[in-house]
Amino acid sequence: MDPKTAKEDIERLEKLIIKMKFEYEQYIRGNLKLPPSSVEREINNIVQNYNRKPLTNTSLRFKFNNLTARFLSIRQKIQRDMGIRDGFIKNPYAEAHQDEEAPQDEKLFSKLNELPANYDKQKVIAVLNAKINELKSQGYADIDVSLEIENGKPRLRIITKDEKKTLQN
Repeated sequence: MDPKTAKEDIERLEKLIIKMKFEYEQYIRGNLKLPPSSVEREINNIVQNYNRKPLTNTSLRFKFNNLTARFLSIRQKIQRDMGIRDGFIKNPYAEAHQDEEAPQDEKLFSKLNELPANYDKQKVIAVLNAKINELKSQGYADIDVSLEIENGKPRLRIITKDEKKTLQN
């Protein structure tokens, strides 16, 4: 195996891994319609090629092994994130911090995805949770929350089931 060709392939592998990670993050966030499977396929071809052929240069072998390990860990993280996004895997972080950060209703999550890109979803969640905590501190135990999108702007509708009051923000 020519060391110059191997070095070029390993450098290309490194760039492809960075590109794959970026494009999958964009796909998971909803900015890309299709996952970057062609990039992942190209990475797999390079990895399989150099797994079959031994690299005699130890520094290239070391770099290749590190890149392969990075690729596998990134792919595992991506699969977990996609499983969480698609609802196949429960988000352990959201369950542990449900009262602090995440709205409790699944409809709210789908409504949050309808928000325009210029809105910070974390800020909307923070405002929502602040309102819920404020009402709970006032003694309301059963609170129904809905998020509506009107003219591209979020509108929180909070209904306390104790007194059937409707609060709008």
